[in-house]
Amino acid sequence: TQGYKPPAYWDKIQSFNALDIPVIANGEIWNIEHAQNCMTQAGTPHLMLGRGAVTRPDLVAQVDNDTEKSTNSVENTATLLWQDLIAHQIKFLEGEAKNDVVLVGRYKQWLGMLTKGYAEAQTVWEGIKREKNKAVIISALQASVRN
Repeated sequence: TQGYKPPAYWDKIQSFNALDIPVIANGEIWNIEHAQNCMTQAGTPHLMLGRGAVTRPDLVAQVDNDTEKSTNSVENTATLLWQDLIAHQIKFLEGEAKNDVVLVGRYKQWLGMLTKGYAEAQTVWEGIKREKNKAVIISALQASVRN
């Protein structure tokens, strides 16, 4: 089995289009170019985004807008800036949890993924990777948009 290791063999998906079922392609889609290549090679407009959408939460909207552009000549691009993502991160950290240690751990896991899509996340990650206090982490997030 291939697991989560690249490359993704999108072209192998194309033969399933002969079946009378919706075919959904996925694997190693990290940006709009990957999405376009996947749809072309797989021969399907249907995608499932996984880790790429965790790394860039705006990837779904970017793919959707790109598809609309090619059919409707829409010229807008959906981009979620780091400062726009801060409120979502704080909401996650302030959410209900039985165990703050687990919550902080899950948040750091998410932040680690965000470092692949946002340079600002790397700076925050370096500052809080050993931190266990939610309030300190929230302060670091807020400071990342003031600097």
